[in-house]
Amino acid sequence: MIDPIVYLDYPLPIEKLLFEAEEVKKSAKPYTDDRYPDQSKNDWLIGHHSSSTIDSIMDNFNIEGKARFYWLEPYAEIPEHVDNGTKCSLNFILSKDPAPILIDNVEYTYKQALLDTTVSHSVRNGDTERLLLKISIFHKSFFQVLRNIPDAYKRR
Repeated sequence: MIDPIVYLDYPLPIEKLLFEAEEVKKSAKPYTDDRYPDQSKNDWLIGHHSSSTIDSIMDNFNIEGKARFYWLEPYAEIPEHVDNGTKCSLNFILSKDPAPILIDNVEYTYKQALLDTTVSHSVRNGDTERLLLKISIFHKSFFQVLRNIPDAYKRR
């Protein structure tokens, strides 16, 4: 079985993205899910975002997707779930101390990864805020995206 996560090594413009995230956070909202209309996660904020920086990342990975920033407060948890309508995602942790993602009782700690979001996963955050840039991919599977990622962006 192939792991549902592939580590990446992309030359991410972190300072530029941190600046963009700071602006987006001003209008970020608690995370909600259409599948659970009566629930919201006040300790997990979401901010939708598009920019030339994001467009450049998607171009470099040969994908179309939708970008969001997520902020998870210290010690907050994202319960086990499968992403709603997303087949896979490019995930970039922008905070310094990334909390691991838990998949099938295995912890994966990463700064950049392609993630198969059709596999159940969860996060238990540590003692610092977790900032994630997620580019959700709706029309290509994990394996379709993986095949097209330039080798230069795969961590060796």
